[in-house]
Amino acid sequence: MPLIVNDYTWSQTDSLVIVKVPLHKKLPRDVDLFTSSKYIKAHFPPYLFEAALSEEIVEENSKCVLRDGHILFLLAKRENMTWASLTKELTKQELIRLKEEAIAETHNKFEKISNEKAILKSQRQSACVSKHLALEGEAKAEIQRKKETLKTNALTDFMEWKKTETDDSSTLLPLWKKLQAKPSEMQSDEEHPKDDHLIFDDESIKTKKETQNINKKLKPPPKTEKPLPPNAPIRVFVNIKCDFTHRSFPTPMRESKFTEEEEWLSKQAEARRKTGFMVEDLRPEENNPEWLLDKGKSFHDVGNYLGAVSAFSHAIRTWNKIPELYAARAATQVKLGNWRRAIFDATECLELCRPHVEANADLRFACHLHRGLGLLEVGKGKSALADFIEALELRPDDGRLEHLIDRAESLQAEHEVAEAQETMRRLITTEDDGAAKLDTKYLSPADLAN
Repeated sequence: MPLIVNDYTWSQTDSLVIVKVPLHKKLPRDVDLFTSSKYIKAHFPPYLFEAALSEEIVEENSKCVLRDGHILFLLAKRENMTWASLTKELTKQELIRLKEEAIAETHNKFEKISNEKAILKSQRQSACVSKHLALEGEAKAEIQRKKETLKTNALTDFMEWKKTETDDSSTLLPLWKKLQAKPSEMQSDEEHPKDDHLIFDDESIKTKKETQNINKKLKPPPKTEKPLPPNAPIRVFVNIKCDFTHRSFPTPMRESKFTEEEEWLSKQAEARRKTGFMVEDLRPEENNPEWLLDKGKSFHDVGNYLGAVSAFSHAIRTWNKIPELYAARAATQVKLGNWRRAIFDATECLELCRPHVEANADLRFACHLHRGLGLLEVGKGKSALADFIEALELRPDDGRLEHLIDRAESLQAEHEVAEAQETMRRLITTEDDGAAKLDTKYLSPADLAN
């Protein structure tokens, strides 16, 4: 259930309405905005701000700015008049109808913009095609012009050569015509002497014709196309709805394990009931992450650490982007001695505390402190020392850090000494093995016999 933002402020001029909505430490990238001529909304989970405006605005001339932890709506009035109030009182049904009208108005506006863009794109494509065809026509005309120029130049050169030709042309021209004549005409012409390059062989002509006849016989018959089968009817699409039985375990259910599984689930439910926190007993309004955070802190203060972990875990399953939940659960895990889980929660909180600003300095200090404690207990002295140094930079006056830094440095020194001793032991073992191999001496068969 979202939290309604009521701590906004607004002011107005003759032509402008200014609405200032706080972000409550949320990042601008998490804000979802929606505006229309009569309705505005800003959703940044778990917070929600919405307003049914008392008068209409000009959406095209309005602006929305996100800066300094606030959302600033600059709404242009459609009529220059003084508004009696920012919003108007509506019933639930009227508010729902207003939202539907705003959504329909926005949909129509974007559909109109999309159609205009499509028309403009089509016009541009048509203009590009026309321009391309014009360029192709110009290119073809240029190529044709060059061909005509080359043809004219060639004819001019030929005519000049013809005017200046020698007497040999009167001999070459009849010879060229004879070369272009048919072989039968050349064979029947017996009056002229036969040159070597004008003699045709009858055998070669006969062989060529026989080869052509064989190729015609070997040519495969044309393929006949098979008729296509008739079109099959199109299948009708149907949605199949599947319902699955809820199962708490990831493995398939077996009858042989049913009794043990039920016993385990009942024990888990009894353990949760003893902690004083049952998810099933919560009212809808109690699923609020801030309420769960306060409930978990109250459990932590009285020493009910298991109940605190259950409350924080349920809140994280609902909203997993709130760093305060991870920081509080890390502190409780430290009290329980669950060091690796404390390290995980502190790391998640540090990932969410970005960018590093003064507003989240206390959270980062607590996370570095708890993660350092967890790393120190699991034997990671070097990593724990780095976390304690980060915490010391955030709070130099904290008295616990000096003792923890000394412990981390001592643990790191012990690890370094142990690693050095292990390295020396390996080197000595390697040298002894090499010396034993070098001292091996040869024994003769006579010595072995004795």
